[in-house]
Amino acid sequence: MPFCPYCSHQVESTHIFCGGCGKALPAESSSSLEESPAEQPRPILPYRISPTRILVMTAVSAGFYLLYWFYITWQQYRNHTGNKVFPTWHTLSLTIPGYGLFRTHAHMRVFKELLIDTGVPCTISVGWVIALVLLINLLGVASLFLPGGLFNDGLISFWVAFVRALLNIASVVVIFGILQHVQQNLNRYWASLENVTVVDLNIGAGEIILGVIGVLTW
Repeated sequence: MPFCPYCSHQVESTHIFCGGCGKALPAESSSSLEESPAEQPRPILPYRISPTRILVMTAVSAGFYLLYWFYITWQQYRNHTGNKVFPTWHTLSLTIPGYGLFRTHAHMRVFKELLIDTGVPCTISVGWVIALVLLINLLGVASLFLPGGLFNDGLISFWVAFVRALLNIASVVVIFGILQHVQQNLNRYWASLENVTVVDLNIGAGEIILGVIGVLTW
C-alpha cells in the first residue's frame, strides 16, 4: 500500500488527496509512493563498555570483573552471530587451572577473526593476552604461598600484608590492561555496524554481586 510523501500516512493508490494531511497526492503515488514508508527505528545494541567503567569495576571488584566481562562479551558474540556457544560454561571454565588458558585463547581468537573478517582494524594479540593471564595466575599463586595464605599458616606481619596487597594490586592492573585493550577493539567493531544504534551496556546483577564480593575481599 502506498504512503503519502508529505506525512507518510497510508493511502490507497486510487486516492487523489491524503487522508492524513489533506495535501494533493502526486500522480505517481501508485508506484513510487509505495516504496517510501516511514523510516523504521534502528535496533539498539547495548554492547558498548567504556574504559572508565572497566577501570572502576575492575578496581572495586578486586579483579573479579574479568569473569563478568568474559561472560557478557561471549553472550554478545552469541547474540550477534547466532553461533551456538554457552556463556555460563565458558566463564566457569576459566577457573579451571590450565584449561582456562585454552578458553581465553579461544575467546580472543574468535573476536580477532570477527574484526579481521569484517575489515575493522584489530590490535588484539592473542599471545600477549595469554601471557598476561598466565602472569595473573602466577601472582595469585604467589599470594597463596605467603604466610597466612592457603599453603602457609604462618603469622601475618605488616610486611607480609604489604606484599600481598602489592600482588593483588599488580593483578588488578594487569586485568584492567587486558580488558581495556580488548574492549577498545570490540567497541570499534560495534560502532562499525550499519543500521543499528550502539549504546552503553546496562548495569547487570552480576556486576553488582562481583562488586560487593570485591569490596569484601579488599
